[in-house]
Amino acid sequence: MKTLPSREDILRALVAWPSVSSSDVRFDQSNRAMVERLAEFAEAVGFTVRVMPVSADGQKLNLVARIGEGDGGLVLSGHTDTVPWDASAWSTDPFALEATDDGRLYGLGSADMKGFFACALHAARAFSAGSLKRPLTLLGTADEESSMDGARALVSEGVVRASYAVIGEPTGLVPVRKHKGVAMQRLRVTGRSGHSSDPSLGRSALEGMHAVIGALLGYRDELAVAPRDDSFAVPVTTMNLGRIAGGDSPNRICGSCELDIDLRPLPGVSIRALREELSRRSVEAIAGRELSLVVEELFDGVPAFETAADARLVQAAEEAIYATPDDPLVNWAESDLRAAFVAADLAHVTVESQTTQTEARITPALLTRWFTPAAPGDRPSYSQRLAESLNADELAAVESLYRNTLTGRTVSWRTVTAYLLAR
Repeated sequence: MKTLPSREDILRALVAWPSVSSSDVRFDQSNRAMVERLAEFAEAVGFTVRVMPVSADGQKLNLVARIGEGDGGLVLSGHTDTVPWDASAWSTDPFALEATDDGRLYGLGSADMKGFFACALHAARAFSAGSLKRPLTLLGTADEESSMDGARALVSEGVVRASYAVIGEPTGLVPVRKHKGVAMQRLRVTGRSGHSSDPSLGRSALEGMHAVIGALLGYRDELAVAPRDDSFAVPVTTMNLGRIAGGDSPNRICGSCELDIDLRPLPGVSIRALREELSRRSVEAIAGRELSLVVEELFDGVPAFETAADARLVQAAEEAIYATPDDPLVNWAESDLRAAFVAADLAHVTVESQTTQTEARITPALLTRWFTPAAPGDRPSYSQRLAESLNADELAAVESLYRNTLTGRTVSWRTVTAYLLAR
């Protein structure tokens, strides 16, 4: 077995390199140092590593690492970036992994999702190219938390042609069969600047945006009523008004104002239809004010999906949960993961924690099937809201889950996993 730092030491090294991704350039950072460190660990395990530029300046990178050759096989996929952090929510340095007496490891990205890479690397270190019948690929993508440009680059270049994938988002180990979509918009209202002493000299873009916001909040109230899907923790399509900026001085009429919006549609709700309605209401809100409006898509958006309740993979996952052995953290999850390799009729499955839906967002066209059965961390410790952490014991449990999946250790699914990757 190849020499590799401990899981906690790998996680500590990855957390130490900031890799914030944001649509706001003030917060956006390169992930280069993080990817280069991850590449070193992957090479030590025996992966053949390719680092791919995503941005024109080379500061955003994807990592594609492979053991073995040929088509098909399994992908272990994660993203290398994190969300921005709120300093007021942290009592420790977000970039210095800190272990607490209750067994938790605190650090930005520890759960979402640098801890996944520590587990995946340790699970893969027992294998070599000659021991695998199908290739094992480790992906580390850029900008999942903002534009998803990393995943899109992999799709456009056709780099990954695997049959199956495990997405290592923090899950709480609870499988679900549907997922909300995501889209982000920027609205820009433009008026005419002038001195504040004479309002007739200008047309206030800020006041126009105030009217737009009122119209959008009314639309949000309607979305909060219908459509509705009570299987989600948040059972409606949501709209978040996340950022606003405008004006340059208190004594000048505001000439331009911007608003950034996040949309999370339920399955069956069209992103295109949401965008069209949002634009229509915004235009109506400023009609007659001598203002102009531009609506910009911050990225293409990812549609929601829903898999039939009677799909083979869904049924197998549910059976695994309800037949939970004494050690649910590892044992049922291993069976759950094997189920992913059996149900060829299922396109997408993800998981969610018991309180908050997982935002496992990868472009569906990238892989024919993907599944997120288990990964370290729980979504409620999500770093937008409080200091991010995971339970240290989960690192070992999830490493065992991934490793046993590769070796086909569970008898009931051995034939299937042997076909894919078993020795």
